[in-house]
Amino acid sequence: LLNINNVYPWKGGFVNQCFSHSWYLANDFQFYIISPLFVVPFMIRKKVGMIFCLTVFIVSLVWTFVITWNDNLSVLIPDTNNFIAYHQSFYTIPYMRLPVYLIGMLS
Repeated sequence: LLNINNVYPWKGGFVNQCFSHSWYLANDFQFYIISPLFVVPFMIRKKVGMIFCLTVFIVSLVWTFVITWNDNLSVLIPDTNNFIAYHQSFYTIPYMRLPVYLIGMLS
C-alpha cells in the first residue's frame, strides 16, 4: 500500500512476505514519484538536466561502491551464504537501482 517494503525491513526478511517480489514494484513507484526532479531540469535547459542526471548517477554509483566495499558484498555473484541480508541491504534498495532508471530516462 505504501510501497516502502524495499526500504523498511520486514520482520523475518523478504522470505516471510506473502508477495516477496513486490520490492520491484515499490522501486518503480518510488522512481516514478521522484521523476519530476529529473524531467523539470530538462524542460528548463537540456544541458542543466543532463548535468543533474549525470551527477545523481555518479553519486549513486559511488554510494553503491561504498556499501559494497564496507559490507564486503559481491556484485557479480549474490552472496549465497547470507542471501537474505544481501537481498535487504543491497539488491532491493532504491538507490542501488537508480542509475538504471536514469539511463532509461536519458534515452
